[in-house]
Amino acid sequence: MRELKKSEKVLISILISLLLILVVSKLAIFPYRLNAISLKSQVEEKRKKLDYAVRTQEQLEDKVTSLNKLKKELNSSSKRLPTGRQTPDIAKEIRELAEKNLINLVDINFESIENNSDVIEEAEGENTVEKAADLINDVTKDEKKENKKNDTTKKNTEVKVDSIYVNFTVIGDYKQTLNFLANVENSQRICEINAVAMTGNNPTKTSVRMEFFFNELEGELGEYKHDFNKGQYGKENMFK
Repeated sequence: MRELKKSEKVLISILISLLLILVVSKLAIFPYRLNAISLKSQVEEKRKKLDYAVRTQEQLEDKVTSLNKLKKELNSSSKRLPTGRQTPDIAKEIRELAEKNLINLVDINFESIENNSDVIEEAEGENTVEKAADLINDVTKDEKKENKKNDTTKKNTEVKVDSIYVNFTVIGDYKQTLNFLANVENSQRICEINAVAMTGNNPTKTSVRMEFFFNELEGELGEYKHDFNKGQYGKENMFK
């Protein structure tokens, strides 16, 4: 076996060194590669969780939007057919609409459905009744009452619908009075004009009879409970 030349020895030494470096580097890098693979798997898992969270948030936002829409519809419905008579609100709205139309609200009173009478009687000593009182067609009114009765019977199977009659008198311009009556009848709360009687020219005195509807919830939902422990009035230390 011949002796290797110096150049060959150098070349073999270089190859052995490179091989050792490659082996050492692989051994040194191997744990990091395993860690990198694990980190990549964790990143992929977190990305999937993030995508799921984003989709969940979008669905939640859609549900919140739908809930807000339902709340608005519920608020609108509760204003159309409120729970309980809420007579102060009726009086307030009639007064505000009268002021808006520049007419004077003389008086207002409420009666329950049990005390239902016929048409408003005019006060003695007034002028003849204008034809505005005759604008209420008896046949149409009877049909409306029958339809309302049937509708109320149908509603009673779901919720108890009741009504309260309101009598009020206003004095003002004839056209403004008609606008006022239209505004009251087209207000948010479900109501119906039963009778109108007018006397005199401008200013015209108008007596109106209206029916406002409301629902009476039964059971716990219909009970109003006040917590007398709330608030600070009367709880002050009088001996300070």
